[in-house]
Amino acid sequence: MVRRSMRADEKMFRELAEKLPVGIFLFESGALQYVNQKLAQMHGYTAEEISGLKTTNDLVHQDDLPLLDKHISKRLSVSGDESTSGGFVFRGITKGGEIVYLENHDCYLTMSHGYSAIVGIVIDVTERRRVEEELERYRGQLEELVRDRTAQLSAANEELQRDIEMRMQVEKALEIESRSRGDANAALRVLLKQREDDKLELEEKITLNVKEQVLRYVGMLAQTRLDTNQTVLVEIIEKNLNDILSPFTKRITAFDFTPKEMEVVTYVKDGRTTKQIASLLNVCSDSISRHRYHIRQKLGLNMKRTNLRSFLMSLT
Repeated sequence: MVRRSMRADEKMFRELAEKLPVGIFLFESGALQYVNQKLAQMHGYTAEEISGLKTTNDLVHQDDLPLLDKHISKRLSVSGDESTSGGFVFRGITKGGEIVYLENHDCYLTMSHGYSAIVGIVIDVTERRRVEEELERYRGQLEELVRDRTAQLSAANEELQRDIEMRMQVEKALEIESRSRGDANAALRVLLKQREDDKLELEEKITLNVKEQVLRYVGMLAQTRLDTNQTVLVEIIEKNLNDILSPFTKRITAFDFTPKEMEVVTYVKDGRTTKQIASLLNVCSDSISRHRYHIRQKLGLNMKRTNLRSFLMSLT
């Protein structure tokens, strides 16, 4: 009767295991007594090549064997204590010697007839691990870029501050001079106007640099996996940078460019060729040529020989 119950349990277990989309294993007496086809496929084997024939030494990276051995010992010692129910990730080895990242969840199971074993599931998280590592590298690159651009912006702001101080000195000198020499007022006003124009030009260059080389990457950084504090800091950075957008943006939006045309305008203004822009946007050169035609049309340049980049630069 007990033997029939055991056979029924085993049949039910195998039928369920083969239908599940995750790896299933049964570990008993120091060996893998059963694995389903899904788990075998993760290692590049058939289930028949593993069950009862392969040990953890054959299927697990040697650097992770101590971790797995310690887990098995702890699991057997507590006999299913919930304190060991959390999953963990280890590196598996395929039949071809490749490394796969596997997430293990198991429990110590005792049947009604007294038969006991470790039963668990295994999930292939190799792709997830690769994406997480790629995102981490990408986040580091973005953070470094933001630091570099912020340092450049800080230096530009210091230069602007010195220019403002110089302007204040000129204004003070103008005020003193205007008391005694009326004719000099006109000349000094011209000088002040020139300084103001220089200041505006510098401000526009700084803010355009912020938009093209910092805000874009800040936005990309905001789309990565950030904790709450990091998200708040990124939002603050983005808001502060948006506050100093250049007048060029206001002027160029009057021409009602599409988002894609705006990207092309930015690259043309930066001196990129049609071929370079096509590569950056991952489209063909003909597509960029059409965008350039529509941009010139909206700017009223199609019937003129005016250089598009020179015209865009004049708007700054």
